[in-house]
Amino acid sequence: MYHPQTGKTPWIEYGDGYMQHDTEIIIETLKGYLDVDPDVKLSSSQLAVSRLVSRTLSEGTYWGLLAWRHVLGDGGDRMCRAMFGPLIGTVVAAVDRWRYKRALWYQGIGRLSKAEIVKSVLSDLDSISEYLGPKPFLLGDTIHSADCSLFAFMACLLKVDSRGSPFTADIYRHNYNLVLYMDRVQTLLFPDWDVVINDPNYDRGAKHLHG
Repeated sequence: MYHPQTGKTPWIEYGDGYMQHDTEIIIETLKGYLDVDPDVKLSSSQLAVSRLVSRTLSEGTYWGLLAWRHVLGDGGDRMCRAMFGPLIGTVVAAVDRWRYKRALWYQGIGRLSKAEIVKSVLSDLDSISEYLGPKPFLLGDTIHSADCSLFAFMACLLKVDSRGSPFTADIYRHNYNLVLYMDRVQTLLFPDWDVVINDPNYDRGAKHLHG
């Protein structure tokens, strides 16, 4: 789902129907709206690392995963068929594939070979795994804003786009600390994950998130 005005994803709807898009803007918006800042005690160096990790994911890794889901793999096709049914879903998937191929071409990563795209994403994951190391969270023992970004990507890689994905296979073989990280954050913040995923009528009392 995309923001109805800008077409961006992710986006949220909060308060009395207010909408906001873009990961960084969403995080800053929610800090003010909820009057909570998980990064308030971070040093300037830690804030710099937080931004670098978030930007690596959103401006680099994201495009590689998009290419895999909608162009190189069949994740986008399966998602469209699940949402719209086999007939309409196939048509929507074809339109999406064309649209994403064009976007990826103009962004630049679409001009690379499949092997080059995979290598780029794996390098990102290797770097983040190396930095995470044995720590519970990216910046130590406490969860911060950058963990929101990393968790979202791990959820996509390990829960959504895992079938046949070279990225998921590599995480399990070489960067297993990212699997443990995903499980840790999920247990902490989303203990009812399986219920939410499998029951469309379940309401966990949270604001609606999209993307």
